[in-house]
Amino acid sequence: MTAHDLTTMGRIAAGQDGVFSLAQAIDAGVDRRVVWRAVHAEVIVALGCGVFHFAATPIDHRRRIRAAVLEVGDASRASHESCLHLHDVIGIELDRPVVAVPPQRRASHEGIRVHRFVDDHPEHHALVDGIPTFTLARGIVDVTSVFSPSRMEHVLDQVTITKRSVSLGAVARAFRQVNHRGRRNIAMLDDILDERLALGSVDRSTLEREVDALLATTDLPTALKEFPVPSLAPGEGFADRAWEDAKLILEIDGRTHHERRRAMRRDRARDRAAGVMGWHTARVLDEEVRFEPGLVVDDIVGIYRQRMLQLHGVAG
Repeated sequence: MTAHDLTTMGRIAAGQDGVFSLAQAIDAGVDRRVVWRAVHAEVIVALGCGVFHFAATPIDHRRRIRAAVLEVGDASRASHESCLHLHDVIGIELDRPVVAVPPQRRASHEGIRVHRFVDDHPEHHALVDGIPTFTLARGIVDVTSVFSPSRMEHVLDQVTITKRSVSLGAVARAFRQVNHRGRRNIAMLDDILDERLALGSVDRSTLEREVDALLATTDLPTALKEFPVPSLAPGEGFADRAWEDAKLILEIDGRTHHERRRAMRRDRARDRAAGVMGWHTARVLDEEVRFEPGLVVDDIVGIYRQRMLQLHGVAG
């Protein structure tokens, strides 16, 4: 074990809270036998399977989370309580690190709670001090499966009111993107969002003007207003906005969550009717327009360009 080897391991660990993996050391040119000699000499200490920290480095939750992600490997991300802890949410107990992995990855690691996620969205990916994790909004949605309603209320109060580190609109957006059957307790978060976003139906013309103002900041062609919903059977009503060249419908929804749920069957029937005719329907919600206008614009522009690419072979 030479000074050069120790310097190499130290350089890796310096950018990672004093933590490094065996694979990283080997990639940097350190022989695995040297790493184990350093363990036996008590210069470094094992934090998990193939993950180490320098003996002089104190251990805290952040280092354990980083070590867990390194141990579980590529494509893993700190999730649930670990995600909230990395985003500095106060009062998050962490008896062991929590990591999410893709469906086919190994989910059994001693001392680590591992979840498999099937609803991966690049928009939800985040790095906190170089640790792969999720956005705070996605982390809040995920902990719904393990938190009680009162605890969820407390966390939402802290992050949306006290610290203002995330908006209710961002949480509602993440919720809508991953809401599917099989997610434990997901209905509980739906009810909480109902109560917190229940400001009554937004005046339709006001909301449409806000969306038109957002669209005016893009290079998209002007959308058609009150466009008849394409359908084999006439009478499906009118779409709020539409682009014929991209066969794209935009529905702008200012209803409360309860009203949306009551009308869900009709909305889906309209979307399917248009889909049969080759049209794609995108829906934007009042809380997204209010709290996350930039993401709304990015979504609409991205969908329009993808539709033009699919239909005409041009980016639009």
